[in-house]
Amino acid sequence: MPEEAQPPQIIKPPRHGSKWWLFIAAIAVLVAGLAFWLWVDSLQNQQADDDAISVYKNTEYGFELKYPTEAQFINNGTEFVFTIPGSVEDSGINLTILAFPEIGERPLTDQVGVTLVENPEQLVWTPATLAGRAAMSTRWNTTAGSGESHQVHVLDFGSRGYAVFKHIYDSPGSTALEEEANTILSSLKFP
Repeated sequence: MPEEAQPPQIIKPPRHGSKWWLFIAAIAVLVAGLAFWLWVDSLQNQQADDDAISVYKNTEYGFELKYPTEAQFINNGTEFVFTIPGSVEDSGINLTILAFPEIGERPLTDQVGVTLVENPEQLVWTPATLAGRAAMSTRWNTTAGSGESHQVHVLDFGSRGYAVFKHIYDSPGSTALEEEANTILSSLKFP
């Protein structure tokens, strides 16, 4: 008997790639979603940081300072005081910018020194930098071990000058407020 003719069989190619393609697409969607979420979160954090900072610009004396919005600010003519409360009771930062529209004959360090301590000749002035400008700086403590420290930078621009006071009152040995004060002072700009 002759063999019966068999209908041709259709051989389907193996579908190895279809499952991998779905897996790769799912991973790509997850990665894109995570990247988008991180981007939105960073924008929100940046907005929160920007909302927590104020900028004081003084066109008369030509300086600018970024400071936390919770700071209290007092303008006494040529004296500009920023008080920033600390996170612990009885702690904080006082930053004072004193403008000298005219310096006169006497060195500015002498003029400032007599306002600081009874014996200004005991102050040791050292070269420093503040706001990218050359300055003279001195530091002293009110009471040893009290956690209270003072520093002043004097900037002499010839006919005009500034004294920038940093007064920190904090727990002895703590450095957090010192770092915050230095960050604020790093934003100080002069003409």
